[in-house]
Amino acid sequence: MSIAIKRMTLSSVLGVFLSLAAFSASAQEMVDFRTAIDLSSNAVVQVDFAGDDLDDRIAMPRMRRADLMPQAILFGLADQPRFPRAGFAISGTTVVTPLPAAVTDVSVTTTDGAQYDGKVIVRDNVTGLAVVQLENASFISLPLDFNAAQAGLPVVASWIGSEGMISDAGMVASAPGASEPALGFTSSIDFGESMQAVGSPVVNANGSVVGVMVQGPSGGLHCVSATQVNRLIDASLGENPIDLKRGLVGIQFDSNEVVSVAGVSPGSAADTAGLKVGDQIVSINERRMDSVQQVLAAVAEARSGDSLSLVVQRGDEVLNKTLTLTEHPQQVAANPQPRVLGQRGGFKLQDGRLVPLDGDDAAVPVPQLPGGLQQWMADPNGQAMPPIFWGQPIEGLQVERSHLEDTLQDMKKRLDELNERLKDKDDKGGE
Repeated sequence: MSIAIKRMTLSSVLGVFLSLAAFSASAQEMVDFRTAIDLSSNAVVQVDFAGDDLDDRIAMPRMRRADLMPQAILFGLADQPRFPRAGFAISGTTVVTPLPAAVTDVSVTTTDGAQYDGKVIVRDNVTGLAVVQLENASFISLPLDFNAAQAGLPVVASWIGSEGMISDAGMVASAPGASEPALGFTSSIDFGESMQAVGSPVVNANGSVVGVMVQGPSGGLHCVSATQVNRLIDASLGENPIDLKRGLVGIQFDSNEVVSVAGVSPGSAADTAGLKVGDQIVSINERRMDSVQQVLAAVAEARSGDSLSLVVQRGDEVLNKTLTLTEHPQQVAANPQPRVLGQRGGFKLQDGRLVPLDGDDAAVPVPQLPGGLQQWMADPNGQAMPPIFWGQPIEGLQVERSHLEDTLQDMKKRLDELNERLKDKDDKGGE
């Protein structure tokens, strides 16, 4: 066997050495977040309110489903540590924080232990964020950065824990996308710690807020942009602040991938704009639409009363349509409030059905379990975790569900066959 050896000249060796040296220096370069953390310490607060039991717990970060499942069982069925939500000052007397729709009064605690009472003056029904007016407060607010957070941007999130303020540095991992369409287009961020506090401001090295960590309907944490926060701030400045309400288009799709209109609700915004069954949605507000998830996110970016500019392909024609969103009938139900795993939390077995542990039987459409699987699925305490998570209709646009019933029926069939084989074996052994 012969080995070919390529002769390296002195210049080529020197080039490799310089390249390695440059790579090493780049890899060891650190971002100085001292200014950002110092500014955050004057603005970050802990927010509590009466009856805040389940919601004041650690929120699960975004991760792969394979990684999430073991944690879902652990945190869904066991006692959970309490971890109050975060907020941050946007003026001397107001803070932004995610709150349930029914909450009107809160208590705010600063990093030095000072406490203030506050009242909600306006909220955003899409992100769940609210602006709270405080009594006798005097904060140093954090500025907002309205530039889109680019992938690779170093950031740091801060919140107040049991031992004071906690800061966790990370990096924006992706450009804004439709990973959680009910929230609009959000960025994914890789942090060092495994868990973050809901409501934590995400700031750059200069101390400007580029986003806020909020929890989506599926239970994952997402970073909504500072632009959405600023819109809420603008709504709070009016003489009579009005909540930002979720909008509705009124179209349906048959597939998650093909952006072709399968149905138009009579009298809806889409109907008024002249959309028809079979129309292919090419873009919304000059953003190309390649999937139904992106359409959902584009709708969630807007609010009731806003207008969207659509480019539609109808046969050989390319049409421009403008539609004005109407108010979605499910303002609160469309955006469940933060909890450990959202609607992916623990389940219990009740009358042959898997029901969320919070007792909200209507929150998740859970199929009937075949009788033969009830004992197999349940633990001694009568609790169980579903093997598959189910999709839900969002924004009036039907999202395809998994074939859970077929899977369960197949499992039941296999169990029955196994029982028959065991029975036959026992019968033969007794002869």
